[in-house]
Amino acid sequence: FNISNGQQKVSVSSNTPAFNAPVTVQIDDFKLSTITAALNQDSMLVEGTLNADMVVADFKQAIPTIDGTLRVDSIQYQQTNVGNLDLKANSNNGEVTVSGKLDGNGNNVDLYGKYNADNIDAKLNLNPLTVLSVQPFTQGNLERSSGTISGPINITGAVNDPRWNGELTFNQVQTTAAQFGTFLKIDGQKITLQYPDISLNKFTVK
Repeated sequence: FNISNGQQKVSVSSNTPAFNAPVTVQIDDFKLSTITAALNQDSMLVEGTLNADMVVADFKQAIPTIDGTLRVDSIQYQQTNVGNLDLKANSNNGEVTVSGKLDGNGNNVDLYGKYNADNIDAKLNLNPLTVLSVQPFTQGNLERSSGTISGPINITGAVNDPRWNGELTFNQVQTTAAQFGTFLKIDGQKITLQYPDISLNKFTVK
């Protein structure tokens, strides 16, 4: 399976004729806006350039194994700059080690973890993540946002029933509740994540 349009190329091929054989995926300079345009969505909804070189195998498992790399450059969501995303995956005896990083535009987020057919153990570190990058995902409820969110999030347990925990700190966050035009300030406040609870202890919004 091959598709190309100018410099954009997508190639998916089975390594052998056998059923459930490993599949090689090669993606070169693919514009994410091509997907939204094909779905008759606003082509400005998602922007970025995707490159990937990976092998996907073990399709009989709940989660297939992956070896390879994936990079998305100059990510934009709803015309908000997010940054660049790098992901790497390596498998060994059915266990996959994944590492990744989102950086640029004030963001510095690290991902590291392992998974197999049964369990997952992953850590996401926000060092930090800008609130402006989160704003487009609030469906228009927040606007004119600044400041950052920092802290770790851990995801562990069974693949079909993962548990999460961590602590997120709001750093000099300023934003506006769009519906009411209310200006909000949050600084030094923490959200504690302890599955299945999300706790806000004396969380202050000014």
